[in-house]
Amino acid sequence: MSELSKPLLNELIDLSEEYSKRLSPFTSFAGQYLLDTESLQRQLEFMNEGVVGIYLQAEEDGGVLITRVTEDGPADLAGLQSGDVIVEVDDVDVLAVDTPYETTAAIINDKGSGSVVHFKIRRDDEHIDYEIETIDRMTLRALDAQTHQNLAMIGSNPIIYGPRAWQQQVYEYAIPERTDKAIFVMEIEEDFGQYFDVEYGVLVLKADDIEGLQPGDILLEIDERPVRSLSHALRHKRDADDEVEILFKRNKREKRITLDKDQFSLNAILQ
Repeated sequence: MSELSKPLLNELIDLSEEYSKRLSPFTSFAGQYLLDTESLQRQLEFMNEGVVGIYLQAEEDGGVLITRVTEDGPADLAGLQSGDVIVEVDDVDVLAVDTPYETTAAIINDKGSGSVVHFKIRRDDEHIDYEIETIDRMTLRALDAQTHQNLAMIGSNPIIYGPRAWQQQVYEYAIPERTDKAIFVMEIEEDFGQYFDVEYGVLVLKADDIEGLQPGDILLEIDERPVRSLSHALRHKRDADDEVEILFKRNKREKRITLDKDQFSLNAILQ
């Protein structure tokens, strides 16, 4: 490593201390291998993005479906419910845009913690308006963990135990039980791709009765279109015909499966 100037070194030390305070044990551990100002600042900015405690799924017929609401989070306290459909965010009609999921997530996250977001929700045949104040991701994760027992396991060293052992603990506490066939996925942050032996991709955290797919698999392509983010995965699945071809990576080997589009739902984690 080249010699650092004293001001830059002090900045790195300050950022590292703040980084360790704010992030999960896994992310804090990984940070020591990513010790540069830009990486640390990106992670802190990510953790300080505004969230309200909802898990989202792109709707086929427009709008964005809320699949889960974090207990005691801002959305829960305001009255949002699992099964509600978001049709408007901050006066933006998500039914009128090509990417309702990405638009909804971007509006919420870009506001920053402590900001107020306006939602118009469709519940059954009724439209309901909500004003919800956002909180930062770290606060939300603490709330999300209060009713689960496995938060400490996220501190597993990914070098010793491997990313599969770490992600197994994540879905044990972060994902609700469901009765339908659902694939829960989480975007692999750019700085952490090295731990999964990929440059980009979307990590499968849980796959309910989906033959050929299992937790730990990394989605690389859907219908020969690259999956570099959650929004890519959701969009490609939405735009697919009757069948969906998925290219994924498992134990350093690439595999392909073909699923009926209506056979499964794709659910984003940590929104």
